Amino acid sequence: MSRITNITLIGSAVVFGVTGRDVLYKVELCEVAAMGDYRMAACFERASGQWRPCELHREHDGALMAEVEEHALRLDSDAVMAWTYLYMGHNDGDAPTAHAPRITELVHVLMTRHRVARKAVAARLGIKDLTLREYCEGTSAGGMGPALVLALEAMASRANPFQEG
Repeated sequence: MSRITNITLIGSAVVFGVTGRDVLYKVELCEVAAMGDYRMAACFERASGQWRPCELHREHDGALMAEVEEHALRLDSDAVMAWTYLYMGHNDGDAPTAHAPRITELVHVLMTRHRVARKAVAARLGIKDLTLREYCEGTSAGGMGPALVLALEAMASRANPFQEG
């Protein structure tokens, strides 16, 4: 069950509420895409009506942060992928097929370990099955290769990435 309520993108920030907390959080999209601690986060306390700094750390709020990252990817996958692509140190001369072998390997691991079809992996990533197939085959001219590798590695490290909540 999701703990996040009313999540949206406002400018370059992801804004969301959390069930059971009387605050509204604002996290910069660049921090969400980096998948580290949210050190520039801010909280709006409804009682006082004021914003204050409030860091979120993966050690304590990891599950919540994973939810935020997943929702942000669904809200604006292009913006998240653009940040992730920059973090990966993309060079415009890189071949778009450079990540195909690793993507194929990770998709295969997920499919066999969890007995799911590639379509389920694509759905969990929030992309079309055709898009994932093109990245596996190395025929995609898109720039999501580095981000897909990161997302697939994160999925492969979880006990059951296909289970909600």
